[in-house]
Amino acid sequence: MSSKKAFTLVEIVVALALVCGAVVLWTYILSAGRNSSNELDEDQAYNSLRASLIQTLKRDVRSSVAIKETSPSSWEIETIEFDDTGLPGKKLLTYEIDTNCTKVSITEGGKVKTYDFSKILKGKKLNFKIIP
Repeated sequence: MSSKKAFTLVEIVVALALVCGAVVLWTYILSAGRNSSNELDEDQAYNSLRASLIQTLKRDVRSSVAIKETSPSSWEIETIEFDDTGLPGKKLLTYEIDTNCTKVSITEGGKVKTYDFSKILKGKKLNFKIIP
């Protein structure tokens, strides 16, 4: 027998197995964290867009004098708004949800503002109704 100190084949194989196991575990933990982060980002984007739509709808409903359902996916809200001179005037808003139930559009005097939930919902449908 030789008096040289060295690692045996069994020790090298066990060390490599432990290193490979640690790398696999580290990769799994990183990917799980990344997936969780992506889901949080999507939830945050959905909640932000939803809150903006609700805030706009509340403002319009609070200043409304008439709300009428024109179709199962369209509503007209007549509101009172003060102009620059301080005189009140009527304004007609139309809220519509598209056929896929992923986008809500608000039309005011020819201008359209759209809240697009399609990228966030991933095939699910948005439940949006205004009950007069």
